Amino acid sequence: MEPSSKSSGAIRTFTVEEANDLLPHITKMLDKAIYLNVRIKSLTSDIENLVSIWGKDILDKTHMDNELYMERVSEREETFKELVRKINEIQSIGCIVKDTETGLVDFYHEKNGEIVLLCWKYGEDNINFWHELDNGFKNRKPLDEME
Repeated sequence: MEPSSKSSGAIRTFTVEEANDLLPHITKMLDKAIYLNVRIKSLTSDIENLVSIWGKDILDKTHMDNELYMERVSEREETFKELVRKINEIQSIGCIVKDTETGLVDFYHEKNGEIVLLCWKYGEDNINFWHELDNGFKNRKPLDEME
């Protein structure tokens, strides 16, 4: 898929159509990122529970749950690295991953010579909202209100 989007300096801008065309691809990548985010939370919970039960004793290599603790810590580190790689992969397209928990992604867009953000949330069929650079999801406006 060869993009025809304009580049404004180092920022890649997208038309609404170009961003919408990328959504199936981004959705697949976000599926994995969201899963990784959930996995990190689960591993963190396991680690916190072990520390809550055993305290600093869990760090003793002879402790009965030390191996489990170390496995969880190692898996969380690897999962986090994989999440960062997935986010970087998505952002290499030119969009911005704002939240891997809810799947918020923004795309730079040129509106009357000004850069704004097209705003998309995982699960939405199309991009239907936008907001200014210094505003976020809570201040997004419908595309039909874009001048």
